[in-house]
Amino acid sequence: MKRKILHPLIFIIFIFIIITILIRVLSLTNLINKDNTKIIILDNFFLDNKNDNLNYRIIDKENIFVFETEVSKKDFDRINCNIYKIILYRLAAQSYKVYFNDMLIGEVGDFGKSNSNIWNGIHYFDIDKNILKEENKIRLEVFASFEIGLLAFPIFITSSSLAVKMINWVNLFLSFHLIAIGSIMLLFLLLISLYFLAGSSKPEYLYFSISALFLSIFASGNLSIYTLPVSLFLFKRIIASSLFVCVGFFSLAVYKQFKNKANLFASMILFTSLMLMLIFIKDLSLLKRVSSGLSFLILLNIISWIYTTILNFKKSRNAKILFTLNVILLILGGYDIFFNLTKETHSYNAFSLNMPILMFFSFIIMLLVVFDYIDLQKNIAIEKEKGKILYEKSTKDQMTCCYNHQFITETLQALKEPYSIIMIDIDNFKPINDNYGHQTGDYVIKHIAKILKKNVSKTNYVGRYGGDEFIIILVDIKQDNAKDIAEKILCDVRIPLEDHKGNKLDLTLSIGIYTTKGNEKSEVVSHKADMALYLSKNNGKNQINEYKE
Repeated sequence: MKRKILHPLIFIIFIFIIITILIRVLSLTNLINKDNTKIIILDNFFLDNKNDNLNYRIIDKENIFVFETEVSKKDFDRINCNIYKIILYRLAAQSYKVYFNDMLIGEVGDFGKSNSNIWNGIHYFDIDKNILKEENKIRLEVFASFEIGLLAFPIFITSSSLAVKMINWVNLFLSFHLIAIGSIMLLFLLLISLYFLAGSSKPEYLYFSISALFLSIFASGNLSIYTLPVSLFLFKRIIASSLFVCVGFFSLAVYKQFKNKANLFASMILFTSLMLMLIFIKDLSLLKRVSSGLSFLILLNIISWIYTTILNFKKSRNAKILFTLNVILLILGGYDIFFNLTKETHSYNAFSLNMPILMFFSFIIMLLVVFDYIDLQKNIAIEKEKGKILYEKSTKDQMTCCYNHQFITETLQALKEPYSIIMIDIDNFKPINDNYGHQTGDYVIKHIAKILKKNVSKTNYVGRYGGDEFIIILVDIKQDNAKDIAEKILCDVRIPLEDHKGNKLDLTLSIGIYTTKGNEKSEVVSHKADMALYLSKNNGKNQINEYKE
């Protein structure tokens, strides 16, 4: 996948989320339409003899609330089935009991205890046709610690068949919570792995990974947990704090990537506000109010991200992608924060946007970081290749691509194990150079270098020692084998050569060989090989001599 398709991909995902939410809300609204003769809407409860339709509210202290209403048998007859179901969806409370004609038909949570998180669940209970009366009394006993009320649709009664359709539909979307948490945890593992692979060159990966970790913790607040492992107050503090920490570390990651202090400033405001909230707030209702009120700081951070990406829009592809992501995030997050602050009970709250936002956010960040890491690896590979080219230029002779004098000298100094050295000189090279020109002379040198490299394995070294002189280092090769290689080289060189002008050249070499017998200094080894070479040249050239003590 190429980076240039990320922009349309982001918009496709965004449109998919919007369409999914619209399908969800419209389908549920259609199922619970007040004109539906197969549904009894319970929107006229009484609390302490006062009309109360269970709108959402924050309360100052925990209490048991008793809501009552009545339904006539005629309403049940409209549905006409043997088993009815009463459905309660997204009722904010810690636990509750449902009574039908003073008979307990269902219970959710550990009643009277603040140890559950059930606000985002759908619960349903059977009502047998045989227990119906002319006037039927429904009573809800709700235990709430800091909030109470319906967040989406009213409580209603319907047939088992219609109830199953709605329950399955809702559970399908609720399963996205687990998918979102799982995908975010995978994102965390991916990001932390990429951070260690990239090393200190990409500190933003660490901040992105921490952000993803706290994002998954925040997402767990959407799960229905009937018995919490910790106190409700501690659980809500952790959930509320996680979102702020997530956004704060994301701002730090953006700061590390683009070096805009606006992001650092926005994150510091967020972290400072979070610390003050955690230090001074000691009850759930105030925690709920303050954390909801501080949501505008999240929007402030998102705006700072947008500002930074605008500044870097022309010079950074990552900025373009982040800009698109952040604008969409601002729209979705602003929507969710607005309805979180108003807390009115209506169908727009049927499905909180925080789960689609989290999935959208984590998926795009995963793509962004993966492509950024791929670019990083490409740049590293390019730099390595550049380094390799520069290294080769510094160690090799440009004309012949053989190792240069400096590299050969350093290699000889570093060698400890036994090795053989072959010194080679082109016979009568000066007359060739003088008679046929430098171009032919260069051609001869390249030709000799090619023969040498052809006859020497890559584990050994062929070097141009200077001018028309070459050197071969044979690591861990016996003297007899060194002589065999030298003879083959000499044999190949003796084959007549024709230059670019058609001149036929009869080339020969003078060769000297020395094989080390112990830990000898490189200068001594070179001198002995030179002496063997000198002997070859003095004895008539076109021959091989080995150094002998």
